[in-house]
Amino acid sequence: TSREGSPNNYKSTDDALGAQYSESSLDFEGSFAGGDDGSRTDVSVIDVGAKSTVSQTFIHLLKGYVGPGCLSLPWAVSQVGFVGGTVAIAVMSFWSSYNCWTIVKIKRYIERSALESSRANVVDGSETRSESASSMASSALTYPDVGEWAYGDKFEQFISGCICTQQLAICTVFFSFIGENILAVCQLVPDEVPRIFLSHIGVMTVALPFILGLSFIPNLSALTPILAMGTLLLFTGFGILGYIISVEWNEAPANSVEVQWKEAPLALCAILYSYEGICLILPIESSMAEPKR
Repeated sequence: TSREGSPNNYKSTDDALGAQYSESSLDFEGSFAGGDDGSRTDVSVIDVGAKSTVSQTFIHLLKGYVGPGCLSLPWAVSQVGFVGGTVAIAVMSFWSSYNCWTIVKIKRYIERSALESSRANVVDGSETRSESASSMASSALTYPDVGEWAYGDKFEQFISGCICTQQLAICTVFFSFIGENILAVCQLVPDEVPRIFLSHIGVMTVALPFILGLSFIPNLSALTPILAMGTLLLFTGFGILGYIISVEWNEAPANSVEVQWKEAPLALCAILYSYEGICLILPIESSMAEPKR
């Protein structure tokens, strides 16, 4: 994989490959994978039906970023004060958004550099392409691929470990939340539900097969209806919470909450937890039918 060349002011056209680039930015028009025989295939048009539309992508991003984690924000603000909490949320929001866009631009630059290197080999009459170059020319680059391009194999393994650890932690927390929430509802009507639903372990045991079933959905496009339903239910829950707050507003404490600076690190973690969707950016961008949009 070539790491040379500027990401800007680059333009190339090649009728044999059908690749197009934009001069002024990191826009990436096409993604190409190469076979062992030196052939080139535009992977951006393979299995178009499985690619996500703009509206589907919006649903994925909305559900990925706006989740139950947002309910931790009031507690976080109460620990560092209204001013400190507002500033912290603004900084974390900008930081997360900037990182998301930066990682997408790096991905597109890697793809373009790899494709340039592959095209140069074809022009020179060389039909041999490394597995790495073929992978880098694909639009399905992952975070470990970006780490490998930047700092080599060791860093790729490090990034893989970090991603797996973070996702395991997030999924474990949400799985536990599911058990706690369903259990709280079942305890309100103990005589109307099976006994297995009256314990946290029992609820999680029943829920596990349904949660694992989601992992068998083949692509993000097929997952969209479930995410749309989840988003609808989520905002319905937010609406109910807003109504309860308005009804109980007069019962709010008269005295302002004292700032607990010793809890500031945990409060910042709670705010950052609300923006964990950065791990979704590359998979979602790679699944788009129109990544430029």
